Amino acid sequence: MYLKKNLDIVQKIREADFQGQSKQQMKPLYIEQNAFDVDLDTPIYRVMELQHLYADVSNNVLTHVKACKETWGDDYENPLLQVEYTEEVTGEKLTLAGIVDDFYGLSWTYDDVERSSNWQAFSYGREAVRIKSTPRKLLNALMSLDDNFFMLHHYIGKVNYYDADDLVQYFKQTHYEHHLDSLGQGAVLSLMALRNCFESEQEVRLLYSYDPSSNDWVAQNVAKPQGLPLCRVPINWAQILDEVVLAPGLEDSTLSSIRQFLNTRTIKCLVKSSALS
Repeated sequence: MYLKKNLDIVQKIREADFQGQSKQQMKPLYIEQNAFDVDLDTPIYRVMELQHLYADVSNNVLTHVKACKETWGDDYENPLLQVEYTEEVTGEKLTLAGIVDDFYGLSWTYDDVERSSNWQAFSYGREAVRIKSTPRKLLNALMSLDDNFFMLHHYIGKVNYYDADDLVQYFKQTHYEHHLDSLGQGAVLSLMALRNCFESEQEVRLLYSYDPSSNDWVAQNVAKPQGLPLCRVPINWAQILDEVVLAPGLEDSTLSSIRQFLNTRTIKCLVKSSALS
């Protein structure tokens, strides 16, 4: 079992812990530790349905979607759910599904260009907006100090793209321990590998590991609607929202409504119409 990323930050955390620093003092280091191959302060964007923005902001949550092929529409999504390994000593078959089955996520992009194709793909024919934030702001707002294990729950990273055959063979041929480590990096990174047919999306993926079984804070504060592949994590939207852009064709009255809605919740950010016709 071994770590793969951010080893210098992991060492700094160990030193800070040895010095007796508090979780609050070490939180900036945990944010760096859980960000993979992405600049924490680079702007990232997400197209989402307007009704979902209203709902999440009203309830002070960020709704994550279960990371699996059924919800994300890709047979290669969360590949470790589908790979079976053989234990060398006993010959027994085993999977890592118990580790990766509890991941929920959201797709963002570092592509700063507003594109008609993205509006069409991610608005699902409904009123939509494009929101802007940064990886650091998202992790900082999601990592609640009241959750004693926040450093093991939230991650963000740049997606890497591969040929389909290479992707399949990699997960089938590697030893299962390659995907196991004390910080969950191996499991997280397995969800940041996609086929190169999606490369144009330039995805930055936000992930959440949902485990309420031994965590009272998660059990009491993170909502998982029964029968739905969703997980609603508490967040302060005023800490993450930098910009809201309306989809092409939405009227000025919608623009005014969004501004008023955000203002009443003391969320200060730029709200504007699309630059596309």
